[in-house]
This record gives sequence, structure tokens and C-alpha cells, in this order.
Amino acid sequence: MVPEFAALSPSFSGDTCFFDIETTGLTPSTYVFLCGIMYAREGRFVIEQAFARDYSEEAGMLRYVRDALGRFRRVVTYNGTTFDLPFVKARMAVARIDYDCPRDHVDLLLPARQRYRGVLPDCRLETIERHLRGVSREGDIPGSEIPDAYHEFVRTGDARKIKRILHHNRMDLLAMVGLFDCLVTRQAR
Repeated sequence: MVPEFAALSPSFSGDTCFFDIETTGLTPSTYVFLCGIMYAREGRFVIEQAFARDYSEEAGMLRYVRDALGRFRRVVTYNGTTFDLPFVKARMAVARIDYDCPRDHVDLLLPARQRYRGVLPDCRLETIERHLRGVSREGDIPGSEIPDAYHEFVRTGDARKIKRILHHNRMDLLAMVGLFDCLVTRQAR
């Protein structure tokens, strides 16, 4: 369930989106095949997931993502400074798509490390989510299995694991909302 906007901090606004990607590897020479964007509209969060059904759809998906991100003043990520945004920008360059990184970017990884390093076993988003919300993800796919699952889907058309990847991406977006509220919004009050 996507949380209601009204139940969260009033600092969330329609000019902020949360952004997370899924890729076939950790270097920009590999593909990005899923981009999740979550934002508030009419008191609720909306999740859009742009998915490339095969490698040839990456460029079209990236054009959509560029336009979608352009609607927001602030983009919130988890490790987006060193991974998500540079990865997307590099893949857009390969596809010859003009793209400027968001004007206002909040990367939750640094404040999470400052607050939870040494307190939690690690600073993975799932670990922090479990700590903050007491939630253990059900039906999730480990991030390390995502590239192989996508390649298998492209090869066979069997979408069973893709559902788990979409779920993983959605859960990352939801976890970022809670973390943003905890680390950024509450500290600003």
C-alpha cells in the first residue's frame, strides 16, 4: 500500500520526487531497465515505474524518465550522487539524450551513514527500513539477483521474477519516504 501523503510530514510537496533505478550491472556500460519515480499528488503518493521490456527500449524509457524528472524541483535518492543519477546520465549520453541533473538533489545515504553507522549492522536501505518501520520485506528479490533475472526475462519472456523486481523497486521508494521523513524533515523542524 502506498502511504497517504497527509499521514506524512507536511514538508513533502508536489515539487519533490523519489527516484530509484534497477540495472543489469554496476557500471554505466550496462543497461538501466527500470526507473521508479514516486511523488505526491492530491494527498497521496503516486508511483510510476518505467520498464524496458528489452534492451532496445532503454532509450525510450530514458526519454520518459528525463521528462518525468523535469517536472520536479527536488529529487530524493539513496546513493543517487554516486550511482543512480550518474548512471542514468551516462546511459542518456550513450542514447544521445540531453539531460541535466536535478537542480536540487537530496541523497539520503550520507545522512543515513552519519546517523546509523555503528548503530546498525550496515547502512543498506533495507536494513534501515527494518530498523525504522519494523518491516521485513516479503516477496522481495535480493539486489544481487536482479541483473540475472532481467537477462533471463529478455531471453525467455518469463516475467515471474520481473514482478519481484518491480516490488523491490517500489519497496525502495517507500523506504526512502520514511527515511527522508526521519532524517531530513524531522531535523528541519
